[in-house]
Amino acid sequence: FQKRVNENIAEVYEENRNLGKLLYDILLLPVTPHLSKKDLLIIIPDGILHRLPFGALVTPGDQFFEQEFFWAKAPSVNILFQNKSAPFNSKKAESLKFLMVAGNLPSTNYQKSILSRVFNHLTILENEQATLTSLKSRLQELPDIVYFCIHAVADERNPMNSFIELFQKEPTNGSGSWGKIYARELLKLDFSNTWLTVLNACESSFGKIVRGEGILNLVRLFSLSRIPVIVASLWKNDDQKSAKIITHFFEEIGRNNQNAIKALNAAKKFNIAALQEEHGYALPYFWAPLEVYLNSLNHETLN
Repeated sequence: FQKRVNENIAEVYEENRNLGKLLYDILLLPVTPHLSKKDLLIIIPDGILHRLPFGALVTPGDQFFEQEFFWAKAPSVNILFQNKSAPFNSKKAESLKFLMVAGNLPSTNYQKSILSRVFNHLTILENEQATLTSLKSRLQELPDIVYFCIHAVADERNPMNSFIELFQKEPTNGSGSWGKIYARELLKLDFSNTWLTVLNACESSFGKIVRGEGILNLVRLFSLSRIPVIVASLWKNDDQKSAKIITHFFEEIGRNNQNAIKALNAAKKFNIAALQEEHGYALPYFWAPLEVYLNSLNHETLN
């Protein structure tokens, strides 16, 4: 199911919906009588289920799970309970400090134009400014939201080899190029005031499965920095479609003061409706990879 759902192939859409119904019946139908569509459902997957896009499962009402429930994943039980004292967002949307680290993705300019109209305190590190040194410096300004709109890779075999790409300048002539910033360097960054980090990158939530400890990936690495809420992608997603979902997500936070879970849910449901109207079906390939990961039971998204 996961392999087919992350392919942009219309021919397998209905067949995969049937698989989605079967998986829902196995995994979630037994507990459905205990679920309320008004409450938040936290899913702590085990094993291969970490890679399952739960939002693309199909309910008995023939709707995507994403269309009926507010939900989030947690990387592991240990992380969810250890981070109970993590900071949370108590600010009004208009006072949020927003830091965007942008690479050379095609949608960068589009996203900047939207975000600049939504957030009053927006700082952008782009292209040659998007260096590790600049990132460290801007983190000292205590941003509430940090958004990585860059290339990233999670190494399944060795999680410490996972990396994001930042600009690296040559000390001799001032020129530079995009280079890898590995997990060990990311763990040194100070996100002590950040309550939301978004990794709009390739397979940022893909990684090595470890029994009892969830999945070791970029999400887990940022969880170790005690960031309460992380949004990441299960697979290499379409840049343009992803940009529209992400900007809608941030608009829900910045303009409507929504929490991260309801904001992403609203953005994805809007995208599902738009795809259905335009094409007659909503391929999960375009909207299902982005998921919310909770790392604290003390966060305002649980209210």
